[in-house]
Amino acid sequence: VYDTAELQTVGTLIPVKELVDAVRINNLRGKVIGYLWTEGGLGANSGSGERLIQRLNDISLLAGGVALVIAVILALLMGSWLAVPLQKLEQAAKRMSKGDLTQRVTVSGNDELAALGQSFNQMAASLQDSEQRRQAMTADIAHELRTPLAVQRAQLEAMQDGIYPLTVGNLQIALDQNGTLSRLVEDLRTLALADARELHLERGSVDLRRLANDVLGRFQPVGLERSISITLEAQDCPKVLGDELRIEQILNNLLANAVRHTPQDGTILIAIACKTNLVETIVHDSGPGIAESALPHIFERFYRADRSRSREEGGTGLGLAIARQLAELMGGTLTAANHPHGGAIFTLVLPAA
Repeated sequence: VYDTAELQTVGTLIPVKELVDAVRINNLRGKVIGYLWTEGGLGANSGSGERLIQRLNDISLLAGGVALVIAVILALLMGSWLAVPLQKLEQAAKRMSKGDLTQRVTVSGNDELAALGQSFNQMAASLQDSEQRRQAMTADIAHELRTPLAVQRAQLEAMQDGIYPLTVGNLQIALDQNGTLSRLVEDLRTLALADARELHLERGSVDLRRLANDVLGRFQPVGLERSISITLEAQDCPKVLGDELRIEQILNNLLANAVRHTPQDGTILIAIACKTNLVETIVHDSGPGIAESALPHIFERFYRADRSRSREEGGTGLGLAIARQLAELMGGTLTAANHPHGGAIFTLVLPAA
């Protein structure tokens, strides 16, 4: 740096040859007022360009090496983070394939692995519930078959040994047990076909009011015997779309269930009402209603809210399960609830024709 008297005040005098590679700084009139020069120069003569490039290369290699090490460490950490829960999931799946349906995995977080773990746990719970139901149903079927078979065999052996005389009355007892077996086998067959969606339905327009009146007439003798009033209230609704024989089977099951639970001098009401594109049929009895603990299971196979009731009084234990399956196959629904004023109420909804 020079002052106005051209005397050097700060810095070191730079030889002219060193300024060859410097960048000139001109003012607005084009006069050189200074130079921009890096230490050691940038010219080929000094070799500083090569040194700069070498330095840049060294820095690039170092940065690349550091980045590679960091990437490898992160990859290992990420791999471990992913592998541990997947290994646990694989182990649980292997144990489940060997029959241990109690397997569950610990779920934490809200990422994809957590969603996968939740799906696995839900699947495992569903399989365990299905297996428990299958085992329970197998035991129930064995029990239901064993009881009438034992009674039938005992009755026949007693007549064979001369303990009971060979009379029409004694033969009728064995025949009744045979009928119970036949109904049970037929009900199981109907459920199996319904589950497989292979139950044949003769769909057509059905006059629900007429059909309900016919079914009611068949139950009137039982109602009169027990002083139970069975009445029908029906609006002028359109016909429903479905299989007439299967709808009749549903109504038979609902009325038989209502008669079983209605006390002497009680009432049973069948009400048919019109809805938008639907027809609703309600069966309301004046019985004790359904226990709240039993409501979620009332349509399960072989389920009995009152375990003390005998099979002869309670049917095969498949009637309501069959009724719901048939309703759903015809595009309808069947639900159960307790009426606010007492008694159970079953609601059958079918599409209008």
